[in-house]
Amino acid sequence: MHRPSLPRTDGAYRALPSMHPTIDPHPTSRSTRPMRTPLLPALALLALAACNEPGPVVGGPCSYETSVFEATAREVGEDGALFDSAEGEVWVPADYLRTLPEPGETLTLQRERIIEGTCTPEIYSVVDPVDGD
Repeated sequence: MHRPSLPRTDGAYRALPSMHPTIDPHPTSRSTRPMRTPLLPALALLALAACNEPGPVVGGPCSYETSVFEATAREVGEDGALFDSAEGEVWVPADYLRTLPEPGETLTLQRERIIEGTCTPEIYSVVDPVDGD
């Protein structure tokens, strides 16, 4: 096949580059440089972060006042229960109850109410009765 050519300034002609891709007969000879990976910088950052002192907990340190009281379920819904107690009327979300009580059922509840910090304002849990009572 004849390859087209261009005139050179000295009057001679030179061949144009082929439009067909060339195949490198020695593909492994391109570079001997090691492959760079994002793993190395990540490991370096992790090592530096491990040297630093831990920062404050998100929301800062919190303090709670804890009280334990008996409460009787007045209204029960899918999302929680409304209780009457010596502490007053108390709404406890279903996430804090193991199972939803029946209306009229009495449970012993523990309430942790925040007094310092910006954490969860109130945390409820059901206290198991002590054996022998």
